[in-house]
Amino acid sequence: MEWYAVVVADIDGVVRQWTAAAEELFGYPAETVVGRTLDMIIPEDHREAHWAAFRALMSSATAGDPADRGAVILPVRRQDGSSQPAAVRLMLLRDAWNRPVGAAAVFASPGAAPDGAQALPEL
Repeated sequence: MEWYAVVVADIDGVVRQWTAAAEELFGYPAETVVGRTLDMIIPEDHREAHWAAFRALMSSATAGDPADRGAVILPVRRQDGSSQPAAVRLMLLRDAWNRPVGAAAVFASPGAAPDGAQALPEL
């Protein structure tokens, strides 16, 4: 079965939206995650790089920057402490005046990949 987990974080990296599929992917119920930082789902050895990139994006995005950051494969941390690769599309969110206000991430289930798509690597 295909699913898409959606996680929305504000400009400070605090989770504001967490779908049922995100609960399935990460193992955390929404009430545990909403209001806390993305650190819960970022493997510890990737946090420094993640926050440097996140802060740079939020502080330097201009009106000419694309809002869609494209699809990547990132390691994610599950509630049980395990890490796994996940296909995700990252999108910058903007307010009515085109200022960055956060980011949305859409994680795809392994079965959601189109025919011929590259398989996810092992971590």
